Amino acid sequence: MKTKSIIILGPSGVGKSTVSKILADKYDFEYIDTDRIASRELEELVKSNPKIKQKYEQCGDNLELFLDFAKHYYFVSINKILNMCSKNLSKTYIIELGGNCFNSHKDKDFEAINILLENFTKVLLIPSENLKESFEYLMSNSLKYDDPSSVVHPNHLLSALKNSNFREYSDIQVFTKDKNFKEIANEIEVETNLEKPNTTNLSLKFN
Repeated sequence: MKTKSIIILGPSGVGKSTVSKILADKYDFEYIDTDRIASRELEELVKSNPKIKQKYEQCGDNLELFLDFAKHYYFVSINKILNMCSKNLSKTYIIELGGNCFNSHKDKDFEAINILLENFTKVLLIPSENLKESFEYLMSNSLKYDDPSSVVHPNHLLSALKNSNFREYSDIQVFTKDKNFKEIANEIEVETNLEKPNTTNLSLKFN
């Protein structure tokens, strides 16, 4: 029996990418970073479509305006990715899904992917049940990196942690505080009963 594909979700800085890659490498599953794909596709749209480019330029350095502008295109990309993964029954995927998806759960764009989410086991990574403790832990971790892009925006992190939709849409919760990435991956393995596939997975390409 085919192992159900897994969606790894959670706030920025919790370790979604690293844990997803550990599981994908160990089990020979396809790893998909939805944020990376959505960002790349939006970048291509901005370059090729003058009207979209104008809207993008109007955002300037205002992060809130940009997130509002990009939201629809983000969901279009997510919808396409989840659709393709749902239809490819010969493969198992580890899908990293950004928190912005669940911050917009009341939008009509989210309704389109909500049905697709039922095809996956959704695992929430969160430092702890305590909001203040989780916030301080993630902020502290983000400041350890030299890369400025790795630093989490405090307001957006707090908003994500307060978002009950993470818990509402997740099937499994894994608390990550004071655990290394391998320990977190091992816990997911146990909770989801992961098994190595009997056949070699073929790569799925997103254009």
